[in-house]
Amino acid sequence: MVEKIAIIGDDITNTGFKLGGIGYTFGEENLQERLYELEKDNFGIIFITERIEERNRTIVEDFKRSKRGVLPLIIEIPDYMGPIEREDRISMLIKRAIGVDIIKNEG
Repeated sequence: MVEKIAIIGDDITNTGFKLGGIGYTFGEENLQERLYELEKDNFGIIFITERIEERNRTIVEDFKRSKRGVLPLIIEIPDYMGPIEREDRISMLIKRAIGVDIIKNEG
């Protein structure tokens, strides 16, 4: 059973989660050390805002690869500014490989 949930986000996002009852909120400073501390302290879920994850993608990916087990789950969430518009990773790989963009037909 997951007992501890942490948020890694900006001040506004963290304040919203604190108001919602989440007691463990952190900024992005010392992110690498923070992730390993949360794993050691048996956190089950770590929510991280998309913008922080994007700025620290290497740190987050390295942590995911080095985890001993399934937990903690790292879940990206939008921050107070809303979701980041991102290009689909598969479309990006195809575009890089063949040099053209794939147009989605919606109809």
